[in-house]
Amino acid sequence: MEQGRLDISVETVLCEDSDLFSAVEKSSRDSDFIFIGLRPPTPDEPVEIYGEYLHGIFQNTKGIPSVAYVLASEDIDFKTTFLSA
Repeated sequence: MEQGRLDISVETVLCEDSDLFSAVEKSSRDSDFIFIGLRPPTPDEPVEIYGEYLHGIFQNTKGIPSVAYVLASEDIDFKTTFLSA
């Protein structure tokens, strides 16, 4: 963060109960922007199944403003994935 000269604070939220998205929403109420990491698809995972996973993440984060969904350099055809969800 220092190298980017950004005036920000970083907080990692660990969820101890089973409702991850409620914990994220509660802890980010005063945040301007949050990042949510996405899991990569498994090697044999059909695009429809991964699309359902993404759709579930998007549905569960509808109440959280300014979300960046992050996935580290995967070769994914997102157009196909989103259209199948």
